[in-house]
Amino acid sequence: MSGHHTSDSTHRGWRRVYGALSVLMPSAMRDKHGAAMSELFVRELERSAGSGRAAVIWTAAVGLGDLVQRGLYERVVEERTAMTAPNRQLLRQLSKGYVVAFVALTSVLLATYAWRQVERWSAHAISPTTLIELLVFAIPFTAALTLPMAMFIAVLSTASRSAATSDGAAARLRRAPLIGLASALALFAFAWNAEVVPRANARLAALQSNQPVAAPSDRTMTLGELRTAARRAAQRPVTAAGTTRLAEVASYGIEIHKKPAIAAACVVLALLALAISQRAPRAGVIVQLLASGVVFTVYYAIIMAGEALAERLVLSPMLAMWSANGVLLGIALLAMRRRRDSTDWRGVVSERI
Repeated sequence: MSGHHTSDSTHRGWRRVYGALSVLMPSAMRDKHGAAMSELFVRELERSAGSGRAAVIWTAAVGLGDLVQRGLYERVVEERTAMTAPNRQLLRQLSKGYVVAFVALTSVLLATYAWRQVERWSAHAISPTTLIELLVFAIPFTAALTLPMAMFIAVLSTASRSAATSDGAAARLRRAPLIGLASALALFAFAWNAEVVPRANARLAALQSNQPVAAPSDRTMTLGELRTAARRAAQRPVTAAGTTRLAEVASYGIEIHKKPAIAAACVVLALLALAISQRAPRAGVIVQLLASGVVFTVYYAIIMAGEALAERLVLSPMLAMWSANGVLLGIALLAMRRRRDSTDWRGVVSERI
């Protein structure tokens, strides 16, 4: 009796996993075949139960793998079918808008940095060549910030322009291609943050200190070097300066998590911009600028607050660096869900009228 009860609970657990992964299928396919596929999955589990636990696990893995493969395939087919010429045109506009936004944001931040360096140049007699080098090596860390920021502006601007045109209802930014583009950008940003930015920061620190080679710090280490340094710091024997050791480990952990977190913001900010455009589809330039300013301020304020708390050992570095993405992603998903619920409610009311 106990064995039968355990088997039933195991099957229910696998069925929950199957149900959770079924969201990968298009909604039409899920509504039509989802229940039958789930029942077939459970029957196969029950059939393999007599062969032992390993057979059940293997059957479950095969069934889940088939579900994921079929769901992703159908998603791709659905997106290809839905990608009309206006949709493709929107993606091209998004790409162009992204380049413009990235260049503009990077130029503004570099100009601000250059102005500060000019003041320092006049006070310390820095040569023009050194000033140019400072600007060149400031580009990587500046771009690390503007890569996700430009995605937000480009998505918000493109979606708003689409809604303002006469064919805006026929052409809209589809979520799957947008996530794909943002994910590709996030992967590039992660590699950029992990490898290019630290090396540029090292050269920048050397120029600012007038030394051939700057002393290594958490901001001048690549991701691999940070992990190695964190392991070594954690393995040191605990002494009276144990708190100092923990703070050192935390400083490395902050940079380890900050690099992928800021890169992942490309996807998070794209979804947030899409959600805002759905709530305010015809937002003008002023509204877009205000929304961008508020979002960027909130995002980096959470990042800086989290970093300060992690340095004081109040929060773990992972939670501190990923909390901004979590907050904004939650807002984006909530806004999209409310938009969908509102649309469904209006449809029900119109049918009754």
